[in-house]
Order: sequence, then structure tokens, then C-alpha cells
Amino acid sequence: MKGVGDEAKMTAVMVQHLFSHLTAGNDYVIDNRSKNLPKYCPCEMENCKALIKNGCTALGSLQTWHGYADIILNQNIAVSLLECPSKEKNQCIETDDKFEEENLSDPIQIDKDEEAGPSSPKRICKDDNDNEEKETQSQQMIDRVIAQTITNAFSQVSKTPALSGWLIPTFGCALDHVIAVLYDPKNDVLLQCVDKIPIWGFNGLYLPSIVQIWMFLNFTVFTFKDLADDYELKRSNFHVLAKYRLEDYRKIKPGKAFNPTYDCDYYSDVLIRMRKKGKKAHKKLAEH
Repeated sequence: MKGVGDEAKMTAVMVQHLFSHLTAGNDYVIDNRSKNLPKYCPCEMENCKALIKNGCTALGSLQTWHGYADIILNQNIAVSLLECPSKEKNQCIETDDKFEEENLSDPIQIDKDEEAGPSSPKRICKDDNDNEEKETQSQQMIDRVIAQTITNAFSQVSKTPALSGWLIPTFGCALDHVIAVLYDPKNDVLLQCVDKIPIWGFNGLYLPSIVQIWMFLNFTVFTFKDLADDYELKRSNFHVLAKYRLEDYRKIKPGKAFNPTYDCDYYSDVLIRMRKKGKKAHKKLAEH
């Protein structure tokens, strides 16, 4: 969204005519720092010209991870736009071979990476020549989605305590697909969608995906609290790795509530530090 104008226009159209219609009251806000964001919907539908809603989408606090979501849906679901290389040279793929062996009819699965701390796919987009630089960029993108997922979930529970125990989703959105990551701050469970969710089919929108996105957006209707107990889901270990900042995370308020101004987004080495601490913690446990 913060790139070329055409992408900003496409994002405005997708939010106005797709995502907003899957939530109650067409509720959304686009990051008001976005470049080239049109004031009115640039779609070609006659008599549309809907006003594109933008505002503060800040997440986190100065004591925790913080940055901006590209879009906030329904006042509680963050969306981060994914920048994939051009289709001519690259293709988006699922990187974990184990995912292909799973039952893809299940909308969410636990990441089975044995490494301590919140885990993630190794990349979203892979270059045909296996370019190392693009792999690093893709890893940074998925790390950003995970950081936003955890931070937004804590902030939503802080704002609305009734959401405690629910898996709160965050989307990573490209122009042709969506990925979903969910986090439950109470039970420290981090889940990710097994497969990319394709937006388009041969004849337009891919309806099974639209239904799936709709169910994620209305998670309080289609899921239950404390699924971690019912299904014995493995904890993400975030509570352990961030124990000295856990109370700060629990006090986070959504950006709309306190409207902070950040000079830049902080994605950097947050997850890397968490993983390193996780390895040390496991090593100490093994010694005992």
C-alpha cells in the first residue's frame, strides 16, 4: 500500500468491496500514512465513489513491539499487506513440506516447528533462482505479521476483556491471496492457516475462500473460547520468552484509543531475540 499508486487503488477497492462487506457495518480503517491512497473508491462501478476511510492504525506501545497495521477491520482485526515480487519471475508457495501432507480442509493448524518461541513459515515468496536476499525479505514479512498478530491480540483483550480466551486473527494480504495467523493471549496459543487462501478463481472471487475469510472476521460467532483446553493445543512459549515485558503487553491499548505517533515501524530483531532466549531457556532445562 505504501508503494505504487496502482497498488493503493487496488487495496482501496478490495477493502471497500470485499473485506468491509464481510464485517458488520462495513467497518474498516486504512492507515492514513499510506501513499497515493485515493479519497474515493477508484473502482469502475457506476455511482460508487464511496469515501475511503482512513485513520490511525497504530499498534503496541513504546515498551513493546510497535508499528502500524495497513488496515484495521471491524475495529479488532489487523491486516498487513504483503509485498511479493512480480509474478513473471516469482511464484508464491507453501514452504513447509509437512503442510502438503496435512488435511487441507482444516482451516487452522499449529506450526510444528520445534524451535522455541513463536514460529513461522520460512518464507512466503520464493524466487525461481532461490535468491537469498528475497528469502530474507519474505522472512521479515512473515515475522511482521506474527508480531502484529501477538500485539494486536493483547491490545484487543485489553480494550475488550470479553475477548480473553479467543483466538484473534490477523491477516497478511497480497493482491491474489491471504494468509491468516491467530493468537490467544490468555492461553498463549499461536496458530497459522495451513495454506494460503486464494482470493480469485477462474470466474472472479473464489467463494470458498470468501466464506473462510468471513468466518475468520466473525471469529466470536464461529469459534469458541479456550480452544486450547478443549484440543490440548501446544503453547507458543511467548509468555516465557517475553516474561519481563508481559505486563506491558497486557496493558497495550489499540492505536485508536491513544493515537500515538511513531517515527518508524519496529520489526527488526524482536523475534530473533526471542528465539535466541528460547534456545538458552531450553538448554538450561536440559541441564537440570
